[in-house]
Amino acid sequence: EAFEERDVKVVFASMEYDGSNESFTFELIEDIVWGIYLRLLDEKKEILYVIRTMDVLMSSGVGLEAAIHTIGTGGYGIISSDFSKVMEKLRSGKSGGLEREIKSLMNKAESEGYRRLLNTMYTNLTQNTDLIETLRKQGKRMEEDRNEDVKKYIEDLGGVPETLLSIGMIGPIILAIVGLIPQLMSGDLGA
Repeated sequence: EAFEERDVKVVFASMEYDGSNESFTFELIEDIVWGIYLRLLDEKKEILYVIRTMDVLMSSGVGLEAAIHTIGTGGYGIISSDFSKVMEKLRSGKSGGLEREIKSLMNKAESEGYRRLLNTMYTNLTQNTDLIETLRKQGKRMEEDRNEDVKKYIEDLGGVPETLLSIGMIGPIILAIVGLIPQLMSGDLGA
């Protein structure tokens, strides 16, 4: 088959050329947007658990850096990955300190809750605030927000079961009537 050349407009986020094997690597904007969306969902899903874990760890006397290390070992999705990378940079000495790493994560965060947690951590590092009490307040606020979202979701679904039940009860009656109409019109009721 002959190759037909066409004009195609594509917007790339990045394009790289590797001269050693003469190949191009493209990254599409759509892929980046999808990645940001997935990151946002993961952050929203895990942030309350991270806050609660940090609260428990730090209330038992564990320091902030050790709490970050513990969460970075896994179990909290993208947040574990972020914290793990921070700890790797700190261990390797290629970092400007924990404050700078937390600040860079703030720019990377997509969800409001994660950004708020990172801001709280940064404020604690720079101004020595009461991190444990702030974590508890944030956790409580986020839990209340989630409960409101669940209640709203349940209220939105409230009409669906009633509608389906009504259709399920009325549907057979309507079908029976539709089946009888041709017989009524022809006058043949089997008598």
